[in-house]
Amino acid sequence: MATLEVSFLQGQLEERKRRLEVAVVSTPRNSGLTDLLREVDSALGRVAEGTYGLCVECHDPVERELLLADPLARYCLDHLTQSQRAALQRDLDLASKVQRNLLPQKGLRAGGWETSYHFAPVGAVSGDYCDLIPSDGQLLFLLGDVSGKGVAASMLMAQLHALFRSLTGMSLPLGQIVSHVNRFFCECALAGQYATLVCGLAKPTGEVEIHNAGHCPAIVFGRSGVFCIEPTGLPLGMFLETKITRDYDPPIIEITESGCGYLDSPDEEMHGRIPDTRRILWYRETLAELARAIAAGARVRAFHDWTLLDNFQWAEGYTERYGLIYTDFRNQKRTIKDSGYWYGRVAASNRLDV
Repeated sequence: MATLEVSFLQGQLEERKRRLEVAVVSTPRNSGLTDLLREVDSALGRVAEGTYGLCVECHDPVERELLLADPLARYCLDHLTQSQRAALQRDLDLASKVQRNLLPQKGLRAGGWETSYHFAPVGAVSGDYCDLIPSDGQLLFLLGDVSGKGVAASMLMAQLHALFRSLTGMSLPLGQIVSHVNRFFCECALAGQYATLVCGLAKPTGEVEIHNAGHCPAIVFGRSGVFCIEPTGLPLGMFLETKITRDYDPPIIEITESGCGYLDSPDEEMHGRIPDTRRILWYRETLAELARAIAAGARVRAFHDWTLLDNFQWAEGYTERYGLIYTDFRNQKRTIKDSGYWYGRVAASNRLDV
C-alpha cells in the first residue's frame, strides 16, 4: 500500500488501541475486548516490522479495499476461509442493494426537463455516482467517479450522494456547493482518494450551468450543434483551493520544479539528435493549463522546469532522464534535446505556438 495509506491506518489502529485500553480497564473481565486489543497490538507490530498489509499465508499484498474496510485483515481474498468468503459476499450483496437504492428515479421530470440515465457498474459495488435532484423548480444533475474500486469507493460515493442532497436544500449557488464538497473530501477522505465530477443546474428558462471537476468531457447536444465541456477544475479532494484563496488572498505562486522523466537517447539515424516529442507535448499541455490559470486570476510569478541537465534521481537513479539537455554520463558530453530548443523558443517569445 501507499505510505500515506499505511500512515492513516496506523493512526486508526493507535486510536483503537487507546480506546480499547480504556475499555479494558473499565471492564477487566471482558475477554473479547482483551483479545481485540491483542489483535490491534499485533497489527501495530506488523506496521513496525514493515510486514503490515501482507498476507500471512502467501506473503502477497492484501487487497487495498479489504484493508481499508478492516485494518486488522491478515489474509488476502485467495486465502480467506469459506465462512469468511460467505460473510464478505453477504456484505457485498447488501452494499450493492444500498448503492442501487441511492439511484434517482427513472424518467424524472423537473422544471420542464426530462431525464434518462443508464447505470452499469463493472462490479457489484463501485465508486460510480449518478444523481438527479429537483430543487426550487430547477434540476441538479450529477455524474462522477470516486477513485479506487469496491466497498471503499462505494462508501465515499454514498457520502457524495448525502452531501449534495443536503447542500442542495440550502439553496446555495452551484459553485459554493462544489466548494463545500471539495472541502469535505480534502479533510475527511483517505490519502489518495478523490472524485471526478460533472454537475449541472438545469433551469426552467433553458439555461444550464455546468461544472466539470477533472471528469471526462461532458458532451452537449443542442440546436447549435454538439460540443464538449472540458474539465475546468481539479477533482474533488485534491487541493483545498478555497482555504488557500481565503487565507492568502490569493498567494503569489512560483513553480520551482515541474518536469517529466523518459528514457531519452540519441537517434543515430538523425545524427545524434534527441527527438523527445513526449516531453514537448507534456510541457505544452502543462504551460497551456498554467496560462488558463493565470487568465482566471492565479498570481503566478514564475515557472521553472525540472531540469536543465539529466542528473541522478533518488528514485530512478540514472535510468529515466528529466533534462532539457542530454548528458552522456560516460564522458559528460551535453546535447540539447528537441524539447530544449522548443522550450528556449517558448521562453524567448512567451508563446506556445512555436
